[in-house]
Amino acid sequence: MKYEFNEHEVKLQSLTTFCNDMKGKLEQSKIDEISKEFLLSDKKDFYGAKFVLTCYILYASLEVVLDNNVTFDGSADTLGTPGKGEYLGTVYTSNYDELIDNTDSFWHASNVTTSIIMFFNKNNSFLGSFVGAGLSTVVSTGAGKGRWAPTE
Repeated sequence: MKYEFNEHEVKLQSLTTFCNDMKGKLEQSKIDEISKEFLLSDKKDFYGAKFVLTCYILYASLEVVLDNNVTFDGSADTLGTPGKGEYLGTVYTSNYDELIDNTDSFWHASNVTTSIIMFFNKNNSFLGSFVGAGLSTVVSTGAGKGRWAPTE
């Protein structure tokens, strides 16, 4: 049996979760702005990427490595199943330099076959996203802090 990855469906499901998670944390106008930018982000520049998620029930560590050897390291307060997951996918952004230089925080949602990450600056402005498919024992949703740096 072949698994088919419907990226658009994953984005819509994740966006619903994001909007519910952000109610009361962000103004509705900001949630609407982020939602629009997220849905249109696949029309911009994109980069191949690998995402590794490690979850310890109430804490998660994230690593996203772009094909050009730039790495995002982040940590999140999250509620999820313990374990590890690896996803291959795409990072979308309308401004690569801004994504790399100004990412301050992120929101993620992952399940056993798909994962999504939204990257934000310190003003909660949307900078880009990761959408991917893989295999994982982790089911989690959460937000945290992180930054991009060249891979050593």
